[in-house]
Amino acid sequence: MRAEKNKRIFAFITNRCNCACKYCFVYDGEPHQDMSLSEFEALCEIGKGRYQYITFIGGEPLLHPKLYELMIIAINYGYKISISTAGIEKFDNRIDQIFNLPIDDVTISMDSNDEKTNDYLRGKGALSRATETALFLKQKGIEFRVTATICSLNKSHIFSLAQFVYELGAVQLDIHVMSQKGRASSKHELSLAPSDWYSIRCLLDRSKFFYPFNISYPIMWCKHDEHDLIQLLNYCDAHEGNRLSVMSDCTCYYCTIAIGFGDFSSPLEEKKICKMKNNYSKLSSLCEVEKRIGTSNDGFLSLCRFIKRRTGYKHFEEKT
Repeated sequence: MRAEKNKRIFAFITNRCNCACKYCFVYDGEPHQDMSLSEFEALCEIGKGRYQYITFIGGEPLLHPKLYELMIIAINYGYKISISTAGIEKFDNRIDQIFNLPIDDVTISMDSNDEKTNDYLRGKGALSRATETALFLKQKGIEFRVTATICSLNKSHIFSLAQFVYELGAVQLDIHVMSQKGRASSKHELSLAPSDWYSIRCLLDRSKFFYPFNISYPIMWCKHDEHDLIQLLNYCDAHEGNRLSVMSDCTCYYCTIAIGFGDFSSPLEEKKICKMKNNYSKLSSLCEVEKRIGTSNDGFLSLCRFIKRRTGYKHFEEKT
């Protein structure tokens, strides 16, 4: 029997952002839009009793002018809350007020410990500001993790970045692989070949050992003889209703992979969201969205990017 998973709403409360990430899958030039207090309260009401967590995400959630009020609404409904941020917003009384709320955890974005590489991908000054935010959270006793989007430019930086964020005090490094959506759709030079990621993933697979710092990473592509075993050992969060992504315009998806595919979306209405979930039976797996690409030129099968593994790194030295 599978262990019960935490059910989470990802609330993309704004598409405003103070970063200029070259691979952003959300922003592709649409007008700025913020989720209203009434829309968010409707979301909390619909999710009540079904989901335990709400993650505030964007865009940059700290740019939402009513973020504090949104978080209070979520807390009053009984949700545990977390924030996913680029970590570059300047601290002021409003930000300090937000981080004084009972936040379960915070995710900060960093793509490399090399400033030149990170700032090329995310914008000037992004690494230094994100580092300051990490130290700020550590001082306040707020648990944080780091997420990194891997592309052709920073694929060799994973181990050094892992060491860097571990020393900052992060509890985990979450790795994503760049997808060709949104702004990234025109950045083909940054895309990662399946064979490149497969080599990296095999190295990560071999580096497992008991260490207090965790790294999660997607399998993404596999060889034909691995496919059945991987599918057997994993399952789709969308089918089991463990995730709900709600965009700033209140369009809903059961997985962020499906963002941009109208077949898998619904407005923020309880009956329509439930109907959307039932309609997922037409997919053998949400992996089918990814498999529109099919088999890559170098013979690898595409997998859902949310089939992940978790490991520690023997690269680190045990501290006494």
